[in-house]
Amino acid sequence: MASVPVPPASWASPARVAALIAIVTGVAAALVVLVMVHEPIVAAAFLASALVLNGGLLAFRQLFPATVASETEIDWTVARLIADLSDSAVGVTDRAGRLVCANARYELLFGGFPTPPNLPVDEADVGR
Repeated sequence: MASVPVPPASWASPARVAALIAIVTGVAAALVVLVMVHEPIVAAAFLASALVLNGGLLAFRQLFPATVASETEIDWTVARLIADLSDSAVGVTDRAGRLVCANARYELLFGGFPTPPNLPVDEADVGR
């Protein structure tokens, strides 16, 4: 089973894009207030409050991250069905080397369900 490579982390993560949008809209709103009211202090206060709210939201996201979905259990039903239909001994291991799926022929041939390093075979059969 092949695994898909994880893409490198990007600067454009959803949280960073949201923060950038909030900052840009805060600056734009402060400029609108400055043009309409002609009071730099009011515009600066508006911008400062927008930045403080944005910082608070980012801090909240850092303190209380969204729950991460736990790894789902792999359903081996299809693999088991294919293994059971096979005339050969079929055994599937996970990355840790544990046997996760095997058919009845595997059990019969190896006297149970040993993992591949512990198979009861001689050196000539190991390559096969």
